[in-house]
Amino acid sequence: MERTELERLRQNEETFARANEQIRNAAERLNVDPVPFLCECSATNCTDLIHLTLDAYRTVRKSNGFMIRPGHDDPHVETVVEDHGTYQVVEKFR
Repeated sequence: MERTELERLRQNEETFARANEQIRNAAERLNVDPVPFLCECSATNCTDLIHLTLDAYRTVRKSNGFMIRPGHDDPHVETVVEDHGTYQVVEKFR
């Protein structure tokens, strides 16, 4: 896979992660829990949601991981490090 394609895949994940930070901020302000977060996979057409408590979301962020739906991992850009059944945590290759 070309370097530019890998960069695009990584950027897509980071875009969803930034959007989820905004969702988290809104959920905290509105006292909503659990929260529907966006799948942070590299697929540009993915619209899957992952329902997590705010505490579970914070745990993912502390690990510097990204959360995805099972089966959405791309072995070119990441590896699954945790499996929680309804979602997985992945670490991106640098």
